Amino acid sequence: MISRLLLSVLNRTPVLRPVLWKFFFDILARVTGGAGWWRFMNYGYADLGVPAPLRLRPEDEAERYCIQLYDHLLRRVDLRGKDLLEVGCGRGGGVAYAARYFRPRRVAGLDIAPAAIGFCRRHHRLPGVDFTLGRAEDLPFPSDAFDALVNVESSFCYTGMDLFLAEAARVLRPGGTLLFADLRHPDELADLADAVAASGLEIRVRADITANVLRALDLDNERRAGTVRRRVPRLFHGIMNDFVGASGSRIPTGLRNGSLRYVSYILRKPLDVEVEIPEKVAALA
Repeated sequence: MISRLLLSVLNRTPVLRPVLWKFFFDILARVTGGAGWWRFMNYGYADLGVPAPLRLRPEDEAERYCIQLYDHLLRRVDLRGKDLLEVGCGRGGGVAYAARYFRPRRVAGLDIAPAAIGFCRRHHRLPGVDFTLGRAEDLPFPSDAFDALVNVESSFCYTGMDLFLAEAARVLRPGGTLLFADLRHPDELADLADAVAASGLEIRVRADITANVLRALDLDNERRAGTVRRRVPRLFHGIMNDFVGASGSRIPTGLRNGSLRYVSYILRKPLDVEVEIPEKVAALA
């Protein structure tokens, strides 16, 4: 009931999204305590065929499906010696995975929630890794600062995709790559496509990965639902089951019945064309 009320308010008042999600994630951090065992907040990804399994270190196996969603994106670019930014880094699992497996020079994580940034700074002390508090629509980084930017299940918190995409284009170096994955209602997909088309970024890959995400939720359900039962106060079981995508909750139900879709994009900043900032973004500068 609480989660449905929150989503109803967010859908009707997009200008309040950053404030309300910041509040929600700060409360979430307090409800779950330190929770160093919980590093990822996405719904996961599973291949539908029988591929060679992704090789992970033993300490990463528990969160395999969440990691595979990052791998679905990060394996598309060569990050060795490069600078990577994650916008909406949450609890920092994606930043740490990229730093430990892809050998970049630097990985920066940004999130709007102070509690999330505090968690990341305590639990992910790695060479070349840093975390910054800030907004996706007003990135606190200079232009042409990163070779790649990853954005996973964060954009639904934003005031508008056009603002975020303009900032992504600004901080990416020419030839840099935006790696994006998120949920949308079917009637929102055209708006997302329009925002991408207007951004000046080139589409390299666009994929509907709904079936992959749903498969991951099914395979990972016992861990997700069991974690809520064992570690979250009973009062919060309902909202946390919705949040983690436990079987029968809003996310897997929507993915199964078609009322939700999950898409990923690989976008590239042109090498020799200056990306134009939309008028409404320029007006806020």
